[in-house]
Amino acid sequence: MSTPQVRIPALLFFNPTSQRNQARSMSKKKLYIASALSLLAALTSIILLVLAPIPTPTTLQSTPTVATAPEPDTEYEKVQCQAPSIGSLPELEPNTWSIPAINAQARFAVSSTLPADADTNDGILYAPSEEIHSTQGASLIAGHVDYSPGVLSEEGGELTNWGNLNEANPCSIAYVSDQEGKVKPYLVATKKVSPQYDPALEAYVEANPHDTQAKKKLEEQNRTVQELFRSTGPYSIYLLTCSGPAVADVGGSFQFRYQDNLYLSLIPFEQVETTYL
Repeated sequence: MSTPQVRIPALLFFNPTSQRNQARSMSKKKLYIASALSLLAALTSIILLVLAPIPTPTTLQSTPTVATAPEPDTEYEKVQCQAPSIGSLPELEPNTWSIPAINAQARFAVSSTLPADADTNDGILYAPSEEIHSTQGASLIAGHVDYSPGVLSEEGGELTNWGNLNEANPCSIAYVSDQEGKVKPYLVATKKVSPQYDPALEAYVEANPHDTQAKKKLEEQNRTVQELFRSTGPYSIYLLTCSGPAVADVGGSFQFRYQDNLYLSLIPFEQVETTYL
């Protein structure tokens, strides 16, 4: 800051001694004024620095993403297949399914629950369902469509082999081995998406009998349950995984992270020539 010029008033009479004394006095006054102004400028700078608002760091907001498990372009149900010619059966580890056309394969263990954390490509054979290669009923094999965060990456979401099921074409060949390692060929007859099982739906329909949309959803849910968990009728294997938008994005309350289920039905070769599925 520059010191302002101080204007000295004109003297009423001339006196050399007095003039020297006054000059000295004025010099001291100028020095005092300059010092005072410098001090004032410094204090002002300090005050402004203290009172100035402290800038807050910018917080990076993460943009929420809508997670979606693979969904099939088309669905089909109970298609009629012809048994194709195949060579020798592949060797598979015990309790393994394989669909070579979509480059998908996974092992499974007998269990009544599928672990919540998807940290492996392995699935489960639902314990109450029928044994592999049974003569009637259904064997339900389930697995996660993608990996949980922290397994392969911090974000997670990488597809397991179950994530390829949506690409299966009608009558694709599948191979399944039982717990003894015996392999049999099957054909894909159904690829279908259905809503995740909602245990509260039946009670809701009872309390709201005029909600036709909920009633229709319950009927579809019951048909799916009866088909996948049956113990009678022609034998089938069902491969089940998740599909559709994430539950967190649709506001649902289910066991798994996605809104829908995707399942394939596999029928044994010996059925295809005599049974319309």
